Amino acid sequence: MDTFRKVLNEKREYKCLEGVIEEELGISNEVKILAQRLTNKIVNEYAPGYILKVTPFSGKCGEYTISFSLKDYPKRGMALAESSGYKGVTYFNTREIMIFGYTINGKVPEDELAEVLQHELKHIFDLYKSNRNGFFKRNDDGRIYRAAAKEATNQKNSFEQMAIGYAIYLSHDFESQAFESGTYAYLMKQNLHFIGDEAEAVKNSMYYKRLLYVRYAYDFVNENKEEAEDIAKAVYGKSYNWLKRTVSASLKMTRRQIGRAVAKVRNDYDWTHGGNSSVWV
Repeated sequence: MDTFRKVLNEKREYKCLEGVIEEELGISNEVKILAQRLTNKIVNEYAPGYILKVTPFSGKCGEYTISFSLKDYPKRGMALAESSGYKGVTYFNTREIMIFGYTINGKVPEDELAEVLQHELKHIFDLYKSNRNGFFKRNDDGRIYRAAAKEATNQKNSFEQMAIGYAIYLSHDFESQAFESGTYAYLMKQNLHFIGDEAEAVKNSMYYKRLLYVRYAYDFVNENKEEAEDIAKAVYGKSYNWLKRTVSASLKMTRRQIGRAVAKVRNDYDWTHGGNSSVWV
């Protein structure tokens, strides 16, 4: 085998190895690097009406537009008291990422932006890597996912319905993996000083807040069979046993993904310089 073929085979093998490592850790380097670059750009350039056009992942996904709906507050505490923090939605058909949240005296909070942006980019990355048009193989899976997302965000619902909605929504692996990636980005933006701080800081992440919904749903479903069964049938067209299995699996997966994000931050964060020299590449 000549030198050229050796080099070619080594590069191919290393790409395979990278894929295994990324799958194991749940954090893609391509997603991480792009999210960091775009976060810095947005933080530096944002003004009301700001729109950013990007061609993620070597243009293989086409051009995406990132738009913002951000309300300004004088203090972060006021923003958090009035809103539920940052949220993002990706529209694959129109190639648009919409980010909802707030600014503080006109400035975008870098940690929350990084969290939601890396989450949405992970969805785009996963879709293009899969070579599919969507995340669902069966129509019924998509129906349940959409119903869960609607239930989770409908403020007119009971807390139990919202919690169950979040639990079913997060039982989908592509969502849990995107939340894990976003949580990692959020923690890497924190001013940590000692190992263990990252485990405390994660409590303010989007994912941890949703974990509390999942835990509530788990307790409710196990302790209130008749009410839970009514929700399962009326909203999802499913049985109580299906709901119980799904919520239990969701709680286990959510805990695991948050734990993996925290563990990776513990390894990657530059503890000697307060994160200022953290390596993102």
